[in-house]
Amino acid sequence: MGRKKTLSGEVLSDFAAAYGAPAALDYDTFVQLYLNIPRRNSRTALLFSDAVSVAVGTTQKPADWVYDSSETPEQAEKWIDDHNTAQILSRMNAPG
Repeated sequence: MGRKKTLSGEVLSDFAAAYGAPAALDYDTFVQLYLNIPRRNSRTALLFSDAVSVAVGTTQKPADWVYDSSETPEQAEKWIDDHNTAQILSRMNAPG
């Protein structure tokens, strides 16, 4: 039962994490969500790790991440340009 139930609950788990789970769950739905708790925790940790990597400058900001975080496309373009400029200046000033 385990892996099949886990796989069948992945989309449901993502939806519940984003929008909340319905108040009344049948047993099957509850089990699918329950079996996906470790997956949801891993995805949250990965998202947090990605955000920290971007914040400290160890990775480039993915364009879709920036566009989703900004209010306008122009703001996203400015953020990308600012970040890329900072990365270039950081490399130029690095010892070695």
